[in-house]
Amino acid sequence: MGNGERGAGNREQGTGNMAHRSRLMAHRSRLMALCSRLAALCVLGVLGAHAGCNAIALPLAALPQNPDGQPPTFQWDAVPGTPAGDAWPSGPSEEEILAALLHDLDGDGLLTIDEIGLGTDPLDEDTDDDGLEDGEEVALETDPLDEDSDDDAVEDGAEVDDGTDPNDADTDDDGADDGEEKDEATDPTDPDTDDDGDEDGDEDDCDGDGDEDDDGDGRSTDEGDDDDCETDPKNPDTDGDGLSDGEEKDLGTSGVKADSDGDGVGDGEEVALGIDPMDSDSDDDGASDGLEVMGNPFTGHTSDPMDDDSDDDGVGDGEEHERHMNPGSGDSDGDGVGDAVDTQPTDPSMP
Repeated sequence: MGNGERGAGNREQGTGNMAHRSRLMAHRSRLMALCSRLAALCVLGVLGAHAGCNAIALPLAALPQNPDGQPPTFQWDAVPGTPAGDAWPSGPSEEEILAALLHDLDGDGLLTIDEIGLGTDPLDEDTDDDGLEDGEEVALETDPLDEDSDDDAVEDGAEVDDGTDPNDADTDDDGADDGEEKDEATDPTDPDTDDDGDEDGDEDDCDGDGDEDDDGDGRSTDEGDDDDCETDPKNPDTDGDGLSDGEEKDLGTSGVKADSDGDGVGDGEEVALGIDPMDSDSDDDGASDGLEVMGNPFTGHTSDPMDDDSDDDGVGDGEEHERHMNPGSGDSDGDGVGDAVDTQPTDPSMP
């Protein structure tokens, strides 16, 4: 063989060696990339607690076995993702590493490679311990790393059990968070638990102005002010006056005081009689509605709380009650002289 032929042969052999080395490097690069994904788990401590990632051995015991029946092992040096120089001959095959990444080690419905991307623990089916498996959380679009995805003080698993939305802090949109409703034993899926016309979240705002400080003292019920109006979202008529809490809000009466105007007649009765439950003297005759409806304690006489002169005798009901006359009669003493001109309207012997 001549020098030219030997030179050509050497060049061909060199080219072949370079191609082989190139293929080997590409193969090693792919393998290292896959191995690095698993090694990252150890670095993050995700698998460390289960496999003791020190020196570092991957938890390959859970993976398919080698032909000899022994679990595959792979030692790493101190630099994460970098295989030791003498580890390649006894390291896992590319198929074994793929099997690790494409296996659901904890049975939560998610592959290891997916859990790496999510940051969840591939060996713990419920990473955040909220009662929902990681796969369920992905399906529900909740956060598998946050036990309370919507920050309503109810864990995601409990929300699913309760029938509330773990992605919505206020499932029924009534102004009260699901956690608040759970604490108060109201229905977080019903905006008006007691069907009184006043939504659960609004029961602590009786006048309906959006401000829980109903008495204007600068403090709300949440700040410990017992004087503020706060109706019971589980009782349709908190003060028992015959008007539902929703009706009282519409009328502007108190939902926690049966007699809003303090005239001695309950709000419900005043509404039934057609008198103003927010005005103690509806007809402005000087006699309170309670006195006119229940009667003068001295004479027992009653009068019309919506008519300032019930007997149309020219003397107002307030004056008649004050002088112990009968506001229901134009001649209180029955002496034939009308009250308007009678100098002694309560003494029949004196005209």
